[in-house]
Amino acid sequence: MAQYTWSGVICLMLFTTLSSLAQNEATNELQIRDVSGQPITLKAPDLAAMPRITFRAKERDSTEHTYTGVSLSALLARVKAPLGRQLGGKALANYLLAEAADGYQVVFALPELDSLFARQVIFLADQRDGQPLPTGQGPYRIIVPQETKQARWVRQVIRLSVLTAK
Repeated sequence: MAQYTWSGVICLMLFTTLSSLAQNEATNELQIRDVSGQPITLKAPDLAAMPRITFRAKERDSTEHTYTGVSLSALLARVKAPLGRQLGGKALANYLLAEAADGYQVVFALPELDSLFARQVIFLADQRDGQPLPTGQGPYRIIVPQETKQARWVRQVIRLSVLTAK
């Protein structure tokens, strides 16, 4: 009897976790916080209206896919992050923290995201091969085209925060 009860509890916990992830993917919301902590929330139509980037990438399993999305610099401009000529002096201590639904976090220095400093365009994908990202990857995924190890290709991105190093 106790074994049946624990099975039920585990199933309920799994269902709750999966429901929560599905709800996050269904809302397609992305929160972006400026350096003062003020958030804005963007939804799929907001991103769809922004200039788009496309990149063909090889996955870890050697399959190739075409990702489409919006540059992180364009998203940071929405919260007036220091970019371009404003990115100098003390502003160089600012960085972007990208957070996933499962708690995974990665950091990007703002110059990595700025076309005056870097040649590659790091972007937030919302499509793979012309379709919404598959469950477990979306609704948003960061793509870093020139990195050979995909450790910063964050899946299920829910929040981008501009922070300052101390």
